[in-house]
Amino acid sequence: MKHLFLTSTLLVVTVIMAVTSTLAQLTREVTRSVPISKDGQLTIDTYKGSIIVDPWDKPEVNIVARIELDEEDRCAEEKVRNTEIIISASPNSVAIKTDYDHIEECSSWLFGLFRISHGSLPFVHYTVRMPATVRLRVKDYKSETKIAGLRSEIDLDTYKGIVDIRDMVGSVDLETYKANAHVEFTKMVGRNTFDTYKGHVEIIVPEGSGFDLHAELDKGTTFRSDFDSRLTCEPNEEQEERDISIWRTINGGGSVLSISSHKGNIALWQR
Repeated sequence: MKHLFLTSTLLVVTVIMAVTSTLAQLTREVTRSVPISKDGQLTIDTYKGSIIVDPWDKPEVNIVARIELDEEDRCAEEKVRNTEIIISASPNSVAIKTDYDHIEECSSWLFGLFRISHGSLPFVHYTVRMPATVRLRVKDYKSETKIAGLRSEIDLDTYKGIVDIRDMVGSVDLETYKANAHVEFTKMVGRNTFDTYKGHVEIIVPEGSGFDLHAELDKGTTFRSDFDSRLTCEPNEEQEERDISIWRTINGGGSVLSISSHKGNIALWQR
């Protein structure tokens, strides 16, 4: 009986170790820190996963990239292993890129007649810390992006991603396609551009903020604002003119807010 118990225990431990080893092989982490000037620029080019950017006081960019399988298939371990994180750095610029070029197509033959592909590309989850004054450029396909506390410029392009920007002091240039975005300014500075196709964009500025608003909205766009009731418009497929142009000077003017939307849902609030 004792022998049976020990055998069963060893079997359970072996199974746990095997599962742990397999999970470890399906996840890989890349960590690196590189110096950057406080007025430099960070560029992130990625496909899917997540991006978290937070400020800190050190004159460097700290990058943690976790590569994680999207779905398990017979090439899973190889896909994770062959996903590369390319980091290029100079004193004024750091560029991070997700590179899937070394992943070979994983496929098999069905009944010896049809060739079918297996699985999809791994996720890459980035956690980045950098000086608050560094400019940020992001080119993304469908990641979840969270950015907080920057005092600079953000240029972000995403296809079907989710964007959450908070405590922003500076300017934002955002372009989306079927994406959801929430941008909350502590202070809006300079020229800010929001361009979306079938996306949801919520912009929040401090109460009493002065800015110049220019919006080009097609007839399929919903636009809501609590600055001026005349700014609100709903989709109207029967209206003769395709576009609605809005020009307003809000609270004496100041920074520029330019909005362009095709069948999007735009909200502009003050808090």
